[in-house]
Amino acid sequence: MDKNNCFMKNLMLKICCAALLVAGLCGCEKIHFDQLTGTWTRVYPEGVMADGGTTWTFGPDNELIIHSYDVRAGDDDVHMTYYLNQEGATLTVEDSAAIGQTIYAIEECNKKTLRLRRSTQNILSSSTDVVLHFTRKRD
Repeated sequence: MDKNNCFMKNLMLKICCAALLVAGLCGCEKIHFDQLTGTWTRVYPEGVMADGGTTWTFGPDNELIIHSYDVRAGDDDVHMTYYLNQEGATLTVEDSAAIGQTIYAIEECNKKTLRLRRSTQNILSSSTDVVLHFTRKRD
C-alpha cells in the first residue's frame, strides 16, 4: 500500500470519528432547571400495574408536595423541602422534620419530562439505583 493511499484512509477515519463525536454531542440534552416548578406525574415501568399513583409538585419557594393516591388506602400528602444544585445537577429532598434527606441525580428535566436517579448504599456496600420517570401534569 502506498503512503498516499494510507494517508487518505487515515484522514477519512479521523473525519468519520469527528463526525460521530459531534453527532453524539448534539444529542445531549441540556437540563432546564427552570422547568422544574409545577406538578409531575410519576410514570411506572411498562408492565407494572399500579392501584394508584404519585404526583410531585415543586413550588417556587422550595416546597415539595408528594401526593400519593391509592385505591385501597386513599390519598396522602407529604410536605417536604427541596434544594437544587445546578452545578452538580442534583436535587436534595428533606422531610418536613429535617430528619432525613434523599439526593437525586437529575438526568433529564425539560417541559415534558423529568427523570431522577436515586442511589442508595446498604451495609454490605452494594448500591441500588432507582430511576423515577415523571411527565408534566396537564391542568
